[in-house]
Amino acid sequence: MHFTLKNYQTLKFKNYFKNQSLFLMYHCAKSNLKDWSKTDQKLTKLELNYYKPLNKVTLKELKNSIYMNYSPIINSSLLFITLNNMHNLTKLNNNLKPLFVNVCLKLNNKLYSIQHLNKFQNLSYTNNLLKYYKGSNKFLKFNHIVTRKSK
Repeated sequence: MHFTLKNYQTLKFKNYFKNQSLFLMYHCAKSNLKDWSKTDQKLTKLELNYYKPLNKVTLKELKNSIYMNYSPIINSSLLFITLNNMHNLTKLNNNLKPLFVNVCLKLNNKLYSIQHLNKFQNLSYTNNLLKYYKGSNKFLKFNHIVTRKSK
């Protein structure tokens, strides 16, 4: 197999998508080396890992995968950010707001849009499960009351 930079980028992108179960996608503006070094320092200060794939490779691989419905939201270069220890989404978005625009979140082979993300302030599984339990419990009680009244 002839190994070129494009083949390497494609393999790296596929590998990243398969191995990372949780990461955030951000649109990032094109910047020169001096601006990017400042951005890189800010990301390391926030203790975030990132991967910046080639735009054409990203579009091609998303169109040929199960995520083909999400390819139209990609308009420019993307940055995939993996969280190390920060679980607060609003704090993260406020820190990265002038630099990046949030596109979606990949969690367990599903992509969640910005509208889905606005409902969650943090990424703690137990807190979100507790919110879901409370909401479903209220819904079941309400449903039970309505069905009793209708009989």
